[in-house]
Amino acid sequence: MRSILSDASRTADRVRSRAANIGERIKKRSMILTRSTKSISRLTRIVIGLLTIAVIGIGTSGCAVLLLGAGAGAGAGGAVYVMGKLEDELNASVPALRKAAIAALKDLDMPVVKDRGDKLTATVESRTADGKRVWITIDSMTPSRSKVSIRVGYMGDETRARRILETMRRHI
Repeated sequence: MRSILSDASRTADRVRSRAANIGERIKKRSMILTRSTKSISRLTRIVIGLLTIAVIGIGTSGCAVLLLGAGAGAGAGGAVYVMGKLEDELNASVPALRKAAIAALKDLDMPVVKDRGDKLTATVESRTADGKRVWITIDSMTPSRSKVSIRVGYMGDETRARRILETMRRHI
């Protein structure tokens, strides 16, 4: 009987040993799988992040830096060029700025194509010599302060917009 018990005991020890080995193998494999899925998810997150940055970069077309500086420029009282438009706040009423815009366009030999406005808003449109459209939009902020936006062409032309604004300021 002792031999049967010792054989059974040895067999049980072997089974426990094999089970422990199998358990360790399963643990190792699951750790390997966990590591690989973590690295895949990290890689996926990196790719998604880079794609997001690229889409934002394409969408703003380099204007993100200008947008970051827009607050500082507006607070300092200067004209700010944002996303193709030159914007400034001037101490004048909408009708006075509308007259100044028309006079500035006349000084620059640019025809007035459209002229609409009231005491709160005004829009003046023109064309450059090379056919680019020019939009000057004036919005009242207070009775004696207005916001002026100037866009030259669909993509914007900062140099020409600043020239128009400087000429407008001379006529205020």
